[in-house]
Amino acid sequence: MDQLSGLPKTQYEELKSLANDWASGVVSLQIGAPSVADMKRCAREFQEGTQHRLQSEDGNLFQYGVTQGDGKFREQMSKFLTEKYDDEVSCEDMMVTCGASHGLYMASTLLFNRGDIVFVEDPTYFIALDVFKDMGMTIVSIPSKDSFDVDELEKLLCKHQQTSKFEPSDKHPYWAMLFLVPTFNNPRGYCLSEEKCKKVIQLARKYDLFVICDDVYNLLTYIPADKPGNPPRPAPKRLFAYDKKTDPDYKGNVVSNGSFSKILGPGLRCGWMEAPVRTLNVLRFSAVTRSGGGWNNYTSGILASVIELGLLSEHILDLQTKYKRHLDAMCEVLTNEMPPEVKFTKPQGGYFIWVELPERINIIELREYCLKEYKVTFAPGPSFSIDRNFKNCMRLAITYNEVDDLVCALKNVCTATQKFCKESTQKM
Repeated sequence: MDQLSGLPKTQYEELKSLANDWASGVVSLQIGAPSVADMKRCAREFQEGTQHRLQSEDGNLFQYGVTQGDGKFREQMSKFLTEKYDDEVSCEDMMVTCGASHGLYMASTLLFNRGDIVFVEDPTYFIALDVFKDMGMTIVSIPSKDSFDVDELEKLLCKHQQTSKFEPSDKHPYWAMLFLVPTFNNPRGYCLSEEKCKKVIQLARKYDLFVICDDVYNLLTYIPADKPGNPPRPAPKRLFAYDKKTDPDYKGNVVSNGSFSKILGPGLRCGWMEAPVRTLNVLRFSAVTRSGGGWNNYTSGILASVIELGLLSEHILDLQTKYKRHLDAMCEVLTNEMPPEVKFTKPQGGYFIWVELPERINIIELREYCLKEYKVTFAPGPSFSIDRNFKNCMRLAITYNEVDDLVCALKNVCTATQKFCKESTQKM
């Protein structure tokens, strides 16, 4: 009954629930994953990449692998990201992971202890909250209205550090963690401004704060090109780039935690981290990494060829075109068919649209009604809040379904919302 309660605990449970939904014709607007058609294309690209890599393979791809990850992958990926970010990315800062969830878990377990503090935006990515609960960390939510509230963060940092007995060491160099989704935020879609990025870096250095960024949407930008025919413009500069090594007070406080799950395929179970030396040393020389060797050595090696052959670049360009079409179509429906008191902001990239309904609307009841009457479901706002706030909000995913199904399903959600708004007004 997790599907009906509106508070799914894990992505696995969502997908398991979705499998049951398929049989009954339910259209899910909550799943943040590529579509079936996208996965079929991924299969063809990976077949070509595999053939390319294995033709010249000397056997090292099947070894344990160096702790920082396959050298060819890091070389190709750093070149690729440098071009796509329009900002320098060094392979020396990069470590291969089994995806962003793995990167987050490694950082949490190796850099922090039970009871340590993690600051999270409210709302934020809901499974990250589950990771921190599993770790036994103390979760402190940062109330934020439209975007991340850096001033509120500073107040909370000052308050909590007053009672801290933290003493830095090589294995535990950070006092507390800050988890952010600064680019095409999940769930709200915004990008952190340059002014706020600079302020976060200042606070991180002042308070020995470890900032881990869920940078899984950065490459999916829909910002129009300067000239017709050119690819979309790059996303705003990632937070990691503001933590400059040339600064006199540089310590290394930010990690960019990336993944192929959103841009190629979740089943690859492969990602990367850009991290400062003091973080990399803890992750690389941990017992589990030294025992098992580089993470996902084989898959990352094949991905190096996928990148070298230009297949990843083509794939992402096509996703940008497709997902922008989805986004435009859904925003048009929201504008034309939602009651005027419903609010949303069209994002410039990523996977999601955040929709705010009047406070009198109970989003869980609306979701249950949509599921029962229209066989449509979406992610409810309370899922993204440790305090179960945002009881009148929903998150809509633009990627998992094809555009006609998205439009039809969203129109049904709009019809249901109109009914709820009308009935709630009559009760006032």
